[in-house]
Parts: sequence; structure tokens; C-alpha cells
Amino acid sequence: MIFPFGNENYIFCRNSMEVEIAKEKYRKSFKGDFFGKLNFTTLESFIKEESIIYWPLVEDKIRVNVLSRNASICVLESIIRDKKDFDAYFQGVNSNSFFLATQIYSIMLKSVKNNIPVEAISERIGKFKRSIYPQKVFLDIDSIIKSYRTVMNKYKVIDIAMLIENYLKKIYPSNVYQENIKNKKFYIYKANNNSNFKDSIEEIYSLETTEKEFDIVNINKIIEESCVYEKNESIEIYEKEFENYFDMLFYLEEKLGNIIDDKVYKKSNICIIVAKTSSIIENVIKDLSLKLDTDIRFLSNNYDVRNSSIAISSLFALALKMDMQYVFNDDEKIEFVKLILEGIYNNKNSDIDLLSEDLYEEFDNQIYESMAIENNPTVYTSELIKEKDQIFKENIKGDSEIDTKEYTGKEALEDIKSKEIYNLEKKDINYISIRKNLNIYIREIRETEGILPSLSDENHTGFIKKFYRKYAELNEESINEISKICKLIDELSIFSEKSSGAIFSLRYDDMIKFIKEYMSNFTSMRRKIENKDLGNILLTGYAEYLNSSIDSSIKIILDAKSIAFDASIESEIDTDLAYMDDSILSNIDGENIDEFYRDYQEKAIVDDICKLIGNNGKKDEKVYILSSYNTIAGYEQENRFLNIFHEIIKNNYN
Repeated sequence: MIFPFGNENYIFCRNSMEVEIAKEKYRKSFKGDFFGKLNFTTLESFIKEESIIYWPLVEDKIRVNVLSRNASICVLESIIRDKKDFDAYFQGVNSNSFFLATQIYSIMLKSVKNNIPVEAISERIGKFKRSIYPQKVFLDIDSIIKSYRTVMNKYKVIDIAMLIENYLKKIYPSNVYQENIKNKKFYIYKANNNSNFKDSIEEIYSLETTEKEFDIVNINKIIEESCVYEKNESIEIYEKEFENYFDMLFYLEEKLGNIIDDKVYKKSNICIIVAKTSSIIENVIKDLSLKLDTDIRFLSNNYDVRNSSIAISSLFALALKMDMQYVFNDDEKIEFVKLILEGIYNNKNSDIDLLSEDLYEEFDNQIYESMAIENNPTVYTSELIKEKDQIFKENIKGDSEIDTKEYTGKEALEDIKSKEIYNLEKKDINYISIRKNLNIYIREIRETEGILPSLSDENHTGFIKKFYRKYAELNEESINEISKICKLIDELSIFSEKSSGAIFSLRYDDMIKFIKEYMSNFTSMRRKIENKDLGNILLTGYAEYLNSSIDSSIKIILDAKSIAFDASIESEIDTDLAYMDDSILSNIDGENIDEFYRDYQEKAIVDDICKLIGNNGKKDEKVYILSSYNTIAGYEQENRFLNIFHEIIKNNYN
């Protein structure tokens, strides 16, 4: 195929990870400066970019404000929480407001991608979901969607689902748009072992082909088409079952050690595949890595904001600024104080300079107000001494006493320089000491000018960034966390304006609480590519392995009996069956829905297994299937994945 370079050529990939893989393959396949003349993208990203450009075809506006997934879920979570508290919504559903919000967001997105009106989706879910729920639950879903979209219209913003909906209904069919895209050429990138980039792409002639090929807006593909399985004659499959989880781990350690010692396979060709990555798995693998004295690298990680010291501390600093400390617990406050004290200890000279006389003279009135010493400095001074005595009663010496009768406001400011908070030893900065004197430390930090950025600054994200630059160690993970936090606060700020007659407003304490409890920072795509190519043993989740075009010679499937290996067809309030064509659903009724569900799930599992052990060329390959009858917590486990795997092995490798 002669491949035409140019700005009007689009290479569609299934996901963002595949976009990066395709770009890397392209760089290695072609010489010359052609890379900037190609567009590698996903279908969803393409629709978003095109919709923003052609939005005047939808309404009389030049641009549209599109909310991110996190911002949309935050708004949904707030609406759901209020409905649950005051209107008894979702009674009998065992999920909190956040998980319900993520599911409803997914429901709306899948609905528009499958060309099903959002207004009708809750009724379809109620009809085809196997779990027995009162009809009111599905009426609640419909009511939440309507309330959410009313709020979005009120504030003149849209989410990704609404963007795609408008693209499919108003932009794509228009003559103006069709005329403008007729010169564009579309290609699909098909991940395979071909080193030649040209052989990895296939030209298509409509976006509908892309939708069908990648199963992006057509969930029926899995039931309509058979898996094309190419048997690899060179593959060897080994299976071993264990009575308990720990025996399985001991065997994993032994087997990995033998593989490494044989030196037949490079470490980069070894991949450990688990059902889902978790903190337990991470700790197990890190311990195993130490025992084997070899680097087992995680393909990606999920960093929760609530587990990040700098992210929590930055949010608490903002809460101090806004008098919303009650959102945080004592452990989170201690992390904040510890970060501040360590920052002061490590940068004593620069921090003390921030309290210089020139600084206070420049902002005299503001500082006097914040410290309540403008009219009666002796009150503040005496309180300061009491606090100092309480915090440092074991270290206070007689010469630290002050004659408050002759103490002036100027001298009170000078005393700040000598606060023990600036003269702590390293041994004094510990969790026990901080917990003991937590509230007093926080009060001094808040009231002492120079420790925190200006509390009068109305720019909340600017305040967080200044705090971060002052106290954090600069690294990719923390930069991404702070960047995502600031971006989300900026996005959600439009909902915090409480105008008269407003149907919805988002309080800042709810916003901070949402970010603290539910926001996560994921490994970037470029970092995943680097981890994949660094030459270490990889650990990855099952779905991530299938979506990352990893081509390992040795696959170790750990805990193969885990229920998480089964294809997920239903969530708490959703089911894939609701998005199928009416021609398929017309054959389903109350008597055969369970059988249809099992057939559909089996087809999905078979497709995934074919991707796992098939279609990987003809190279030598080994697959180790390790399973345990019990989970790490001791509960019995069983899934369909392993039984189906047995059938495939029996039919193809015996």
C-alpha cells in the first residue's frame, strides 16, 4: 500500500496506550521528518476535536465548554447525594454516591455511543438487568440524568456524552461538515507483530467502519461476530493449582527464580498478569522483587490523592485559607503539619527571611488584623506565651519569659522570629509530638505570615501552586497530582456561584471533599511505554495487558481462579444487554435472559483469551497458569475464565 503523508490523514487506535505504541512504531519504521504530518488519535478524541471546531453547526456559539470526566462525576455525585439524603433515592442499592455517579456517567456515555436516546436508557436497563430491583431504582436513574442535564444546560456546559451526541446528530450529518471532511483519509491501526508500520494499518472509508472495528459505539460486535483464533503451534501451556494463596506465591518465587537463572529469556520478555492490580498485590510483588534481587516493574500505577502527602497537605492548606478544616481528619492534618515543619527545618534561613521587618512594614495593616494585635498587642503576646508553654513546656527556659506589660505590637512581631516552630530539632519533628500539639501547631502556621501563601489571595489554584512550589519535592507524580487538582477546581468553580434562583450550586467544602476522597492520578501513557521497554519483568492487570499490545514470550497468569478474570457484563445499576440492538433483544424474555447472559459472558471471555494466547505470531511462547482455591483472605473462589481456558487448551493443544 502506498501511504500518503499529510495533515488530512488520521490513524485511529483503540485507546490512548495504542496511540503511543503506534507512534513509536511509526518513528522506527520511517526515516525523515514526516511524523508531524500524521494524526494519531482515538475515535473519541477525534470527535471531541471536530466538535469543538464545528460547534457553530450545533448552536450560535463559537466554542463550547466541555467538562472533564472528573468534573462531571463530581456534579453527579453532589446531585445523587442530595437525592439520597432528602428524597430517598436508590434505596436497596449497595453503593455510595460516588460509585453511583461513575456508573450513571458510564450509562450516559455508552448510551450515546450506541445511538440509544439517553432519555430511554433507564427503562431499557430496568427491562434487561438480571438483578431484581424495584422499578423506582430505574426511575431514580432517569431522574438523576434529567437533573444533571438540566444543571449542565443552566451553566451552559456539556460533558463528553453530550458532545458525542451532538456530533452524531447535528455535526456529522450536515452537508457543510461532509464537504469539509471529504478530503480526509482514515486508517485503522491493527496491533500485531509486523515491524513494518505500513502493514499495520488498513484504510477505511467511513467513521462507521472505525466504530464497528473497535467496538466503540457498537457493543453488539461481540455477540454478532466469531473470534478469529490463530493457533500458535509453538506455544507451551503449564498449569498448577494450589490449596492456598501463599503456596501459589512460593511457587511463583521458585519458578521466576528458575527462569531468571536459565537466562534463556530476557527479563523484558516475562510478564506477570493478575486479575486486577491492588495494594495487596503491589506489596506481594515488591517483596518478591527484593527476594529475587531483580526489578519487577509495574506497567502502571494508580495514585489516590488521599494517599499522597503533598496532595493532601496542599488541599488542607486551601481548607485553612477557606476555614474548612473540618473536611479533614487528624491523620491528614498531621501530614500537613509534618510537611510544614520539615520544610521550615530544611530551609530555615529562607523562611526566617520571609518574616523580615521590611515585609511586615509593607503589609502592616493586613498583618495586624490577622494577628489580632492592632488594638491590644499584649493579649496576643500572653496567648502566644501560653501556647509556647503548652507545646514546649519541657524545653522552655527561664530566659524565654517576656515582660508583657511593656510589650509593643512591633516587639510581638519580632517575637515571631524566635518561635520554637522555627527552631525545632529534627528529632522533635515526629508524629507523636505533632499529634500531641496538633491544633496549636496549625494555629501558629495559619497565623504566622510567610509560612503559607497569602490567605487573602482569591485565586485558589494559584494558592495551591505556590504552596506546592514552597514545600514539595518536584517529581512527575506530584506535579501531575497538583496539576489535576488545580484543573478540577478551576472547572468546578463555575458551579460555586450562588446566584438567586440557581437550581444547583457546589460548595467548596464538597468540592475539596470529593477531590480528597475520590480523585486519582494515573501513570501517563508515555511512562507506560517506557516501563514496557525498559527491559524488566512486568506486572500488569489482565485488561491492561490486553489493551497494551504487550508481546511477552513468558506469561505468568497469577491467581487464575479470581472472579475478576471473568468479563464484567453488569454493574450495580447497569447491564451491557441494555445497549444491544432491538433485533437481538427482541429474542430475550424473563425465561431465557440468564442463559443469554451466560452465553454473552462466555463469548466475551473467549475473545479475551484468544487475544491473550492467540494471534501473537509463531514465536516460541510459554504460558504458566497458577491458581489457588482460596483468596489471600481465605475465601473460596471459582470463576468461568479458568474453565473456558481449560476447554480452549483441550481443543487446541492436546
